Amino acid sequence: MRNLFDIVSKRKMKNIECLQRAVDYIEENMCSTMSITEIANYAYISERNLTELFTSIAGLSVTEYIRQRRLTEAAREILLTKDKILDISYKYGYESQEM
Repeated sequence: MRNLFDIVSKRKMKNIECLQRAVDYIEENMCSTMSITEIANYAYISERNLTELFTSIAGLSVTEYIRQRRLTEAAREILLTKDKILDISYKYGYESQEM
C-alpha cells in the first residue's frame, strides 16, 4: 500500500511538470496570440487547474504572466537591438499605447 507522502509527492511533481509545460508553451509562443485553452491543452491540464496552479505558484494569473514576459522581452529588445520601437511593440502584440 502506498503511503500518503508518495501520493502527495507524485501529485506535486505532476503539477510542477504541467506548469513547466505551460511556461514552455508561453515562451515558445511569446509573439503569438495564445489562449488559456491552448496553454492548458499543451500542458495536459484543465483550464481551471492551470489557472489555480499558476496563480498559487507564480503569484500571477496566466494572462498577467504573459503580459509581464512580453513587456520584459520587448524592453530587452529595445535596449539590445536597433529595431524600431514600433516594430518591437507590434511583434509582442502591442498595437496601441494602452495596456
